[in-house]
Amino acid sequence: MNKWIITVIFSTSFLILLSVPEVHAEPFFLTDGNTIVAISIESQLGTFFWAVDDDNQIFQQWFWFRIGDDGPEKSLNRLTLVNNSTTTNTLTANFTNGDLQIDVVWELKGNTPSIGFATLNEKIVITNTGVSQDPMEMHFFQYTDFDVGGPQNNIVEIIPPNIARQTNGPIAETVVSPDPSHFQVGEVTEDDNMILRSLNDDLATTLNDTAGPIPIPGEEGVDGNWAFQWDVDIDRKKSFTILKTKTISPEPGSSNGSTTSEPPTIGPDRKGVIHVNDGICINISCWTVTRDYHVDFELYEMLTGKNTISLEILCPQGVADCNYVAIGITPPLQNINSAIWNVAITKDHLGEWSLQVSDPGGYLGEITYTTQRIDNYRLGVSFTIDFMNKAIDKAWLWVQLRDFSNGVRNFYFNEGIKFVDVDAYPSVNTAYDKPIKVEPLCINEDSSQRNSCAFEKVRDWTTQAAQKILDDILDGNYVYDK
Repeated sequence: MNKWIITVIFSTSFLILLSVPEVHAEPFFLTDGNTIVAISIESQLGTFFWAVDDDNQIFQQWFWFRIGDDGPEKSLNRLTLVNNSTTTNTLTANFTNGDLQIDVVWELKGNTPSIGFATLNEKIVITNTGVSQDPMEMHFFQYTDFDVGGPQNNIVEIIPPNIARQTNGPIAETVVSPDPSHFQVGEVTEDDNMILRSLNDDLATTLNDTAGPIPIPGEEGVDGNWAFQWDVDIDRKKSFTILKTKTISPEPGSSNGSTTSEPPTIGPDRKGVIHVNDGICINISCWTVTRDYHVDFELYEMLTGKNTISLEILCPQGVADCNYVAIGITPPLQNINSAIWNVAITKDHLGEWSLQVSDPGGYLGEITYTTQRIDNYRLGVSFTIDFMNKAIDKAWLWVQLRDFSNGVRNFYFNEGIKFVDVDAYPSVNTAYDKPIKVEPLCINEDSSQRNSCAFEKVRDWTTQAAQKILDDILDGNYVYDK
């Protein structure tokens, strides 16, 4: 299947589209920072152009749907477009047809030039507006054909349950919520495009749950594509919402497209080999990071007040080369550009570290940090942060590492952290003749398990008392019993 070339000239003062074949309606352009997107909402092209730092990384991304078990599927543009609106970096489109309404919102988030990062968020709301189908048996599809680093030599895979990744130097990654019912990776050839063909034929499609990677390791890359499928019953006058975050990021260890050495890590290298155990710790709980970028991470409840987040970082070019360490939290399915807060330390060429804090919501109090040279290649970094009494229900934790060789590596911990107000202890109603309220010793305490919780507290108090006695002995202030 031949692909065309779209050339775009973009400057601060004007935007000129030089060649846009087969677009059936005037496309909409979204811009922000270092990135520009072109979207056709009245054809199957959909999102057909996404340049990050002047390099286009996508060929086509659009939506199909089917109501009921029988085919065929229809592309979203087969519905009636009743309204659309835009801002500089957002597009909203509203489609309807009888009992069905589908609303799509795109939001583009760029970055500073030459960073290589950009994000395109999408929100899709599917509503059963009629009375004839209760519930409506909806099958909704997203089809995507990224061309990261060019149309050939891509590696495409699904990371179950909800992540699609396509790589060829740069990385294109899509994270969706809720989890899809089915998925499929495939390949575009001169003669066929199996996934797209199945969505446009006369038969009902069910994606075959092939996760890849395609090609298998060691083989030459392909022109890859992939799709997600959601199967859901939507009650009358109810809606089903899909959230998506598509991210373009640079090749690990590169800047402006030039490949350098292995970037810093708190766990695996590019080949997935684990070099650091217990690479991240929150207070006394530690985890070994097993993969780059998105990391499986159980939801961790953190009390407000002082907490310590520490990292052990492998610097392949030596500790002196590591020059940036950042931690922060974002809403689920968002990236660094949407941070609720972030804390970073940067090192200048004289070897001096300095602290940088972004906290527009006032979540953070006093912040201190330490750096320790563990050996020639390992750097220990800890941040002690006094979290203010502002509860956060759930957020992703992220870490970004950089070095003087222009290496960059990101880690998103995709269950993340829940911040619990230390002063907001719940009350437990007891079944006494005269009801009373008992203040539990622990957050989220189960009153039926009170002994185990109390034991933990008593143990901590006993340890603290013993430490006080030892300190008095060492200081010569302890009074021995006669």
